[in-house]
Amino acid sequence: KDCPEKFLEWAGGWMDDGAALTLTYSSQALHVANMGSRAHMPDTWHAQAICGVDFREERLLLSNPVRYLTKLEARILLQADPVLYVRSREVLYHCLERSDPIPPDAFPSERWENLRVAEQIADLRSANANLTWGDKILGKRFVTIPYAGTGEEGTGACVRLFAPRCSEAGRRILNI
Repeated sequence: KDCPEKFLEWAGGWMDDGAALTLTYSSQALHVANMGSRAHMPDTWHAQAICGVDFREERLLLSNPVRYLTKLEARILLQADPVLYVRSREVLYHCLERSDPIPPDAFPSERWENLRVAEQIADLRSANANLTWGDKILGKRFVTIPYAGTGEEGTGACVRLFAPRCSEAGRRILNI
């Protein structure tokens, strides 16, 4: 949750020392920050190579797609909650039998319980018991689940460093 105030300088320093960096972040958090709503929100976390730092304009150059990420956008991404908002229609599609109870051990951890994932799904299934594929979904538009793709559960956005052992960055990484 703690976003370093000097993130651009930190990233640039590692790159100057020979490291390559990737940033894994919630594209949903950036969409909501830029658009002000979850309408048409992507349903992904995304890994991006950081190709450069523009200190004058205070932004990062990313590669996929090629674009600049402002210092403010980087702050938003680094502080985003480690969750994924899954479209309700997708959840219902994967709940083939909407009347089957959800087993108590269906979800892997306490975070799933804290986010009430089973209850979100049960409420969604109940509100849409007679739904057919073309019908309008009733209830919440998204089911919120934990995101754990960056490693330990509860970890959100992360930066990964890669460097040859013989570089200054490689020596720094090996001494951490």
